[in-house]
Amino acid sequence: MRPNILVGVEDGESMYKKWYFEVVIDHIEQVTHVQPHIRIGWATTHFQPSPGHGDGFSSNGIGDNTYSYGFDGQNVWFAGRAYDVSNRVVTAADNMQHIGFKKNDVIGCLLDLNIPEMWFSLNGLPVKGLLREFNLTGMFFPAISLSSRVSCRFIFGGEHGRFIHRPPEGAAPLFEAMLAKQKISIEPCFSFGNIERSRLDGPSHFQHHIGFTPQPVRTNHIVLPAHLESVRDRLAENIHELWSMNKVA
Repeated sequence: MRPNILVGVEDGESMYKKWYFEVVIDHIEQVTHVQPHIRIGWATTHFQPSPGHGDGFSSNGIGDNTYSYGFDGQNVWFAGRAYDVSNRVVTAADNMQHIGFKKNDVIGCLLDLNIPEMWFSLNGLPVKGLLREFNLTGMFFPAISLSSRVSCRFIFGGEHGRFIHRPPEGAAPLFEAMLAKQKISIEPCFSFGNIERSRLDGPSHFQHHIGFTPQPVRTNHIVLPAHLESVRDRLAENIHELWSMNKVA
């Protein structure tokens, strides 16, 4: 999921380059033997999540490719690799269950395009790891990947939610990147079917476009008998006259 807000850096532009937002975990529940999935972070416009293989190989969550960066409460994810940055006290039970986030956790996300640098905080405390010198190609947007029975809230500051913790010095709330008269909406990065009507479809199969190239039949090598030459000319005249009559009518 992602909001319709984009930030980035381009030569000669004057957009601010240090942005901050928060996410609150409202509910997290394990419904199967598989642990709940939730990663919070940033992605770029080149991010193409896909549930299978192919062009979007391994792009199932934030941080699973080189166009997204995620935090799951214990690890920072990039290019499909996890880097342990947890600074919370983990109990033996938590360690057995690999629990990252918990209900009411507040995750802060900072993007500094000047350095560039990206770091996260958990309940007001910065984690011990950060990302630097990443690719600035494309525009950045906040993103969350999550499994079923997990819900959370974006907080962008101002009228779009007051921050629970103080933003880092010099960081602007993300809502200030909105365009004039723009309304924030939360959108899926990809979807299958119509979820509101409880209809699920598999991945769409895109047909390759094959353009039509006409290949006219060449008749310049055909030689008609002499008695057909005059007939050909008369047929041509009649066809032209019929075409003219249809146009006039």
